[in-house]
Formats: sequence, C-alpha cells, structure tokens
Amino acid sequence: MSNLIDLDFERKRRNHAQCNEQHEPEMWCCECGCITFYQWSSGAIQCAACKVVQNGFEAPSLPLS
Repeated sequence: MSNLIDLDFERKRRNHAQCNEQHEPEMWCCECGCITFYQWSSGAIQCAACKVVQNGFEAPSLPLS
C-alpha cells in the first residue's frame, strides 16, 4: 500500500515542478490535476474540483454542499 502513497507523492511533486516552470497556475492544479478553475473578484484562482487556491489570494469561503 505504501507504494501507492509514494506514487501519489511523486505525482504531486512532479505537478508542482511543472507549475513552477510554467508560471501558469490557472492552467493546472498541483493537488489534483484538474484544469477547471474559478476566478474570484478578489483575484483568487481556485480549483473547481479540490478547492485549492492556486495563487495565494484570498478566496471567498463557499458553503460545502
């Protein structure tokens, strides 16, 4: 089972490296790989799938449905 965890960690590490190279957080979520994002009026760019904010701005808190 630890092999799965290692693979997942490696995938995330590689995703983060790609994000840093591209400097395009809108295009790619480091956490889950989703490419669909919300752009908030605060400037926050938030992944539609896992809700991670990609660019350090403050995202409005959404009620979890």
